[in-house]
Amino acid sequence: WTAIVLSSLGLALFYQGNYERAGAFSEESLALFREMGDLRGIAAVLTNQGMMSLEQGDDEQAARLCEESLALRRQVGDKGGSAHTLAMLGRVAFSQHNYQRAAACYQESLALRQESGEREGIAEALEGLAGICAVWGEASSAALLLGAAGAQRESTGVAIPPMDRIFNERINATIRAQLDEKAFTAAWTEGRAFTLEQVLAFQETLTPPEPSLPGHPIPSHPIATSSLPG
Repeated sequence: WTAIVLSSLGLALFYQGNYERAGAFSEESLALFREMGDLRGIAAVLTNQGMMSLEQGDDEQAARLCEESLALRRQVGDKGGSAHTLAMLGRVAFSQHNYQRAAACYQESLALRQESGEREGIAEALEGLAGICAVWGEASSAALLLGAAGAQRESTGVAIPPMDRIFNERINATIRAQLDEKAFTAAWTEGRAFTLEQVLAFQETLTPPEPSLPGHPIPSHPIATSSLPG
């Protein structure tokens, strides 16, 4: 329990911007989990540390930590934990502009979330895929996926985490640079009306563009944008 509380404190401090103390609590938590041989606990902290590294701009460290976490979670058969770490690996690959790798991670995460019916995780994966579509220039598909993800999040009643909210704002800005307001709203509204089965079938049809086609990079920093409709 001490290890769990230390990990939670580390996350809370990180979200408050106190990175130094957050890292110290996280390392103390990890040391205790390692001492106990608690593989699930070790994996959970490693994923959290991967997220912290990503937010501080260290993509390589984030990838290493999340890969280690995923290996442990697969070892113990933790499908829910694996889905979470895969989504984080998708975010890391996205940050590294490795969009095909990111798409594979998000789709694998989505498949595992579908098994458990965990809607917050489903929304997270759909948002990641929306970002990839936006980069690929598939703005209508991106807006549709954002609408579907928003409907999934609303059904949970859980507030969107700050990291995901900022990511979504950046995606929103990229989509709106490609679509006019009418087209954006139409696609977003269509996505919100999709059943889970429909949106899962839709995302399976996504394919990357030809390598020679230009992409639409997501801005490196959060951009203030119009709110999503609704």
